[in-house]
Amino acid sequence: PITIPASVTSIEGGAFFNVNKVTTITFAPGSNLQSIGAGAFEDMGQLTSIAIPAGVTSIGNGAFKSTWNLSSISVDPGNQNYRAIDGVLFDKNITNLIQYPAKKSDASYSIPASVTSISDGAFMGAYLPNGLTIPASVTSIGPSVFRYTGFPVLFLGDTAPTVAGGAFSDLRTSAKAFVRKNASGFGTPGTRWNGIQLGSFNTVSFNSKGGSTVASQDFIVIEGIAGNITEPASPTRDCSTFAGWSETDGGSAVEFPYIPGVDSDITHHAKWNLIPCIGTPGATPNSKVVNIPAGVAEATIPATDALPAIKLNLAGVTGQAVVTVAPISNPDPANSPFSAGVSTKVVDISVTGITGKVTVCLDGGAGDSLFHFTAGAWVALPERSYVNGQVCGVTSSFSPFTAAIPAKTPAEIAAEIAAAELASRTISAKQKYPLRSLANQAGIKIVSPKAKVTTTIAGSSKKVCTKSGSTLKTLVAGNCVVTYTVQEPKQTIKTSKSLAVGDVGSGSAWSAKSNYSMNAVASANGISRSAKGKLSMTVAKSSKGICSKSGSNLKMLKAGTCNVTFTVDEPKPAATKVTKTFVVK
Repeated sequence: PITIPASVTSIEGGAFFNVNKVTTITFAPGSNLQSIGAGAFEDMGQLTSIAIPAGVTSIGNGAFKSTWNLSSISVDPGNQNYRAIDGVLFDKNITNLIQYPAKKSDASYSIPASVTSISDGAFMGAYLPNGLTIPASVTSIGPSVFRYTGFPVLFLGDTAPTVAGGAFSDLRTSAKAFVRKNASGFGTPGTRWNGIQLGSFNTVSFNSKGGSTVASQDFIVIEGIAGNITEPASPTRDCSTFAGWSETDGGSAVEFPYIPGVDSDITHHAKWNLIPCIGTPGATPNSKVVNIPAGVAEATIPATDALPAIKLNLAGVTGQAVVTVAPISNPDPANSPFSAGVSTKVVDISVTGITGKVTVCLDGGAGDSLFHFTAGAWVALPERSYVNGQVCGVTSSFSPFTAAIPAKTPAEIAAEIAAAELASRTISAKQKYPLRSLANQAGIKIVSPKAKVTTTIAGSSKKVCTKSGSTLKTLVAGNCVVTYTVQEPKQTIKTSKSLAVGDVGSGSAWSAKSNYSMNAVASANGISRSAKGKLSMTVAKSSKGICSKSGSNLKMLKAGTCNVTFTVDEPKPAATKVTKTFVVK
């Protein structure tokens, strides 16, 4: 190792030329070095790394030529004239590539798009088996830049750069240059340009079909051998999920790395699976329209100044839903069954294209009910629930809806709910009750009639109640605390789904002439299972010619309706424990 004293201000040209026993050169703290002359470290065969001090303002041509073991160059962050990026030396503005370390271990390297020139000997002796990409910005290449190399060089520019003499001298036979078709100044592919064998490459472009912009990428096609390209970033589009790239519009998705099979420019087309979106503007002011593909169970429209947040659950319905929502005035304010003085948002909801009941959820409080206006009157939906800040109701009759406080106050409603819950747990003294019936009465979920249900009585309740076989015997008034353990048996659940097959652009959920995994189709249609659950699938005979099962895949053949039955076999699930306090009177 050599340490340069802090007092040194310049290293003259050729100062360490052919010094072969030095592996590292360091600069003393507080170095005042300002200049490094041309060829200063040239031919230092054992030098592995060097750190350039902050004060260096000039580096001469070929300062690091023939440093065969150099693997990294670093520059003090305070230097105002030079910088290193991943061990490669540039000027401060990254317009001149000064030195690529010959021993750097990259398989390939792409020069930054800001670089306009490559200095003397910059890649001399380097090893890049998968090639070097030179951007269109590079207009000049210095002498000896590629001397003693053998890797492919890919020029992205449409015009050949200026090349100094000897830039491609002493090349290995594996060295080749690839240029764009019809690029000027290089010559004809198959000939030699500046002494290097010349070939051509093509460009693959990506048609995102309405998604975000995706830049074209380049690949090499020469003498029947194609180079790989990396999968581009997936584009995004409202109301859709990206399903991959296809060689043809609507064809099967290709896998990356992609190797083209023809010697021509290629366009890949984006494939999309449609999903519910937040809503596109409707024909009337402040309205929204949402298209919901068949098999999609839920769609959400966020709140706006004019509309409440709306969630629609379409589990169990058939067909592709088109939902239009718009704010309207209360059609019957004089006879509204709401608390006086309460301002509510009324929304007109229209759902077409489906059969079956839909769960509608609107913003509301725990004491609110969901009303819709039908047959000239406001009617509360009977199947009401309150979930995560929304009041929900089940309906197949669509008309104006609102979530509002009914004539009863929230406190009154809450008291009624509490009283009903207490009533479900109130039993009489000196009686016998089947324990399983009490579980149902108290709302404990038991799915299968074959479920194993066991019970224990809390020690604190021994004077109030006791267990006798499968019955509960009550003794005196008080609290009887019972813990239920429910062990469900193995379950087999069959679910039939109708899948709309057609051109993606028409709004269908599944594309014709495409393959989908059974798991993906099941997931998209709301079929869930545990980690140990076994999923199987059958295709109805009525769907022959529309779709077919192939192993664990579903192949969509042509436009139409594909009827599929999914079967989920679940092993014995984990037991659940629920404790209920029965009030004995």
